[in-house]
Amino acid sequence: MKPQYLHNVATSFAIWLDHYLLYKGEAYTNQTGKLYQYSDPRLPTGYRIFGSAYKQWVYDSSITGANVPSGVYINSVFTPRNTNRHIDFLNGRIIYSGINSGANVTGSFAVKDFNIYFSNENEEDLILENNLKSNEKIPWSGSTYLPPYDNALPAIYINTDSIANVPFSFGGEDETKAFIKCVVFADDPYSLDGVLSLFADSKNRSFKQKDFTQYPLNEFGDIKTPPYTFENVSNASAELLIDEVAVSKFKDTRGSSKSYIGFLDFDIIKYRYPRA
Repeated sequence: MKPQYLHNVATSFAIWLDHYLLYKGEAYTNQTGKLYQYSDPRLPTGYRIFGSAYKQWVYDSSITGANVPSGVYINSVFTPRNTNRHIDFLNGRIIYSGINSGANVTGSFAVKDFNIYFSNENEEDLILENNLKSNEKIPWSGSTYLPPYDNALPAIYINTDSIANVPFSFGGEDETKAFIKCVVFADDPYSLDGVLSLFADSKNRSFKQKDFTQYPLNEFGDIKTPPYTFENVSNASAELLIDEVAVSKFKDTRGSSKSYIGFLDFDIIKYRYPRA
């Protein structure tokens, strides 16, 4: 199936939310450190993987002050990415060919304060799952890197809840409203209140619609056409409007939650001709 309107809205919203949190909230921390080798059976042979103690890394070069890497230092020599060398921003690692297993790999990179994930789970299941798993955004005892693919907290989970078309004008124009729910997992009340306050103020803001296939990262978690900046996304013509934002907190009276949890409910509208 080719991408539909809701696919495009979800992609555009995730790109905007990530940028808005980094730009308006300055929700990142610059880090410098050693990367450690490990194996990944999902990747083709010939690559060596060196991972950091953090995920996800910032890949948006429009974030002033954030260190967006274009390569790493291998035995003190800067080695940029190329067609056989990839920076996996989602998993906080590099995927390089032609490196010796004993190489000393270091790098500088900006780490997001909140990882961004898509999810189809409801809020109750997300809370239960994230309280049962040990998936904090630091390596566990005895490890020097975070393994790939597992989600890590703090994080914001995006769920495209539903969509509705309401007749707006003659000629078949509808007001299309997409309902997007986000669950926020924070380490402390300060961070949670900051995210809720920041996005509560995003009501009546607009952002550009991008095609589902124009998501900036490829299958390696690297930038498709580096460098990437959010301004490139803003060149699209169609605007999506944040009509309503509702924020709330999870009240755990039993004290069983390991995180500080909040909820963001967005109503995203666009005027369009769905039957054209």
